[in-house]
Amino acid sequence: MLNTIRILHPRNRLNTRLAMRILTPLQTSFLCLFSACVVLAQAQQSLPLNSLSTFSGSSISNPATFGLPASSSLTVSVAICSSQASSERFFLTNGSDVFEIQLESGFGSWTGPSSNNASLLVESVGQSTFEVAVSDNGALIPHSTLVVIHTVHEILDALPLFGDSSANQAILFSPPFAFETTMDPTYPNYTLPSANSSLPEAPSSPTFDLVFAPSSAQLTSLPQTGCSLANMSSAGSVELNDAWLRGSGEWRSQWFVGGLSPGTNYTAYVIQDQVKVSGPIYFVTKSSYAVPLLPPQSPALAYDATSLPTNISDPLLQYMTNFTTMLLTFGCGRDLYSPLQTCSDCQREYRSWLCSVSFPRCSEPFPTPSESSSGGNAQAPFSALQPQPSGVSPRNPFFPVVNYTYTSLLPCLEVCHAVDRACPYFLGISCPVPQFNADASYGVGFIDSGDSGVAWLKIDGVTYGVMEIKKSLLGVIVQSIARKSVMLVDHSAPDCEIYIGALPSGEVMAFVLLVHLSSLVPWSEGWRCNLRPDQRSGFRMLGAA
Repeated sequence: MLNTIRILHPRNRLNTRLAMRILTPLQTSFLCLFSACVVLAQAQQSLPLNSLSTFSGSSISNPATFGLPASSSLTVSVAICSSQASSERFFLTNGSDVFEIQLESGFGSWTGPSSNNASLLVESVGQSTFEVAVSDNGALIPHSTLVVIHTVHEILDALPLFGDSSANQAILFSPPFAFETTMDPTYPNYTLPSANSSLPEAPSSPTFDLVFAPSSAQLTSLPQTGCSLANMSSAGSVELNDAWLRGSGEWRSQWFVGGLSPGTNYTAYVIQDQVKVSGPIYFVTKSSYAVPLLPPQSPALAYDATSLPTNISDPLLQYMTNFTTMLLTFGCGRDLYSPLQTCSDCQREYRSWLCSVSFPRCSEPFPTPSESSSGGNAQAPFSALQPQPSGVSPRNPFFPVVNYTYTSLLPCLEVCHAVDRACPYFLGISCPVPQFNADASYGVGFIDSGDSGVAWLKIDGVTYGVMEIKKSLLGVIVQSIARKSVMLVDHSAPDCEIYIGALPSGEVMAFVLLVHLSSLVPWSEGWRCNLRPDQRSGFRMLGAA
């Protein structure tokens, strides 16, 4: 006779279960009843392996028993699909022990070995609906090897991503399901993507479903299971759904939704393969929304490479082509201009910058004016919202001049800094700095750091700005390196001073290092260092954060 009951928390596994010895007659009677149910279960429905089954309380007995397959490592997960509170209890025997699968947020699971007489008992079913997933290999449906799919009801750690919204539309993304990896080209066949490059073919993906509703619908009060959330009707409609490769190399499922209400808070979930829940996330639609372009011509729902007006796209493609041609005049793949960056990195960051400054991201006026820093060492962000008055030429001269006002969201200054860091110095890329009106064209103080964002070079007692270094002081730097009289000071980290001296292997190496350091504008957060010449190794780091 069975002599042990184990209570299993939904997030626990076999090696962490809690055991309670049965000592009372009541417990013994319960086990006898369960044993009788197990015998009857042989005539009841058996749950197939690697499957998801749905049951309604109105169509099964109470209590209900289900046969389970034998396996050295079986996973059984259960989920409540009803929106109301339910009283179901799930007991499982693997042939030697009895476990109760406790539910948290409407789901629970068990993993362990099972024998031929293993079974699942469900009591207090009522009229509710529930799901049971049974697996021995961790996958219901085969997917890309880049994605690990487990057959258990669970809440994923990765959240959906909110793209943007208008007054009645929004763009949302699933959690990443794959990652694109590209190999850098090599010399002598160092080729870069063309200006009008297309997305690579999307890899196989899980099945994703988007659920969203006004926050007043209280989706978070429901059982946080895929079947419960999927039963809720979404406010609005999905107008477009496809796979999208974001700039960070993440493949995500993308939804373009419409029919939303202006100025409304929404809650959104993404359900993966019916059993996994990602979310919730929250977003709000804008109360009003104006853009500098008319809506695209039907049947296009939004602008993309196929529907963008050629008077806007053609100049940008030409800019990209010209930049790539200039970049390839450098010995890409053969010569080194940075120990960290390549020509491929440079082109990628320039493409990102070009798109960011050419296509305004529109918003609405912020209800309260932002406050700028009035003192102290901390830099307060400037407002990145820039009103565009009626009849004024936009930042991108190829956009039309409109007879209404709209508000643009400026790109972050870091978008420019990323190009500066990634590209060879001879391209002459330079970015504005906060103390010289950078906030007129970029959002400042959000992901960049420092009081002013300016690094300075001190040569023979004379201080120069980084922009001057790149334009006119290269020869002076090389001469000063030989005299060991060059000092690079970053004012966003006042206690960081770098003294550059000649390397034993020659001045060229020291010059390359100095040019690379001078491109780091602003300096990364956490730099607190001293770098001084060392006769044995050239440079010696005396301290770092």
